[in-house]
Amino acid sequence: EHEGEPGFQDPVRLKEANRRFILKQYGLTPEDYDRMLAEQGGRCAICQTGSPGRGKPSFSVDHDHTTGRVRGLLCHNCNVAIGIFKDNPALMVSAAVYLTFGPPEVPDADGLVARSTLPDLDRRQAIARKWTLKQHGLTPGDYSQMLAQQCGRCAICKTKTPGGPRGGRSFAVDHNHETGQVRGLLCRNCNVAIGLLQDDPDLLVVAAIYVTPSRLLEG
Repeated sequence: EHEGEPGFQDPVRLKEANRRFILKQYGLTPEDYDRMLAEQGGRCAICQTGSPGRGKPSFSVDHDHTTGRVRGLLCHNCNVAIGIFKDNPALMVSAAVYLTFGPPEVPDADGLVARSTLPDLDRRQAIARKWTLKQHGLTPGDYSQMLAQQCGRCAICKTKTPGGPRGGRSFAVDHNHETGQVRGLLCRNCNVAIGLLQDDPDLLVVAAIYVTPSRLLEG
């Protein structure tokens, strides 16, 4: 359909109408959005990027899911990451500690390995895991050792469920993208979230402070 033809809808007008509709869900006007963005220096409230990301024309309106209070404007990555962490500042700090110091040491790791049992994998899953481990210079035995040292849990959120597509049964092998050094085993959510926040512990702390209610920070 072209301009002037029956049924034609101006894409610019559609985009603006969609923007107004989204803002209205948060009790905001376009003027409120512009004011908030100006107060944030035209940048994401967490990572300070000037780009909304993912080809989006506007920053995401972030809000407290408990109270409904609007907190600020975030880029796509930061908005998704804090959502994965369930707006939980303790989890974000835990992730920052993990990135800085690695998973905590567990005494009697050898005994834990001996007593641990890995989930049964079908042939395709076993081949996929072996191939993934090989990319990081690990064997299935190394994976078992690491998982036992983490008490069978994600090194950040402590879930026992790896998550992932098709009910993944293996934790993700997390590594330093600059050095290649393996850091630990993470559930899919935590692995994705720290990647969205650039594997940067400082950004995770900023995110933790951002989602913490001001009344707690002031107290």
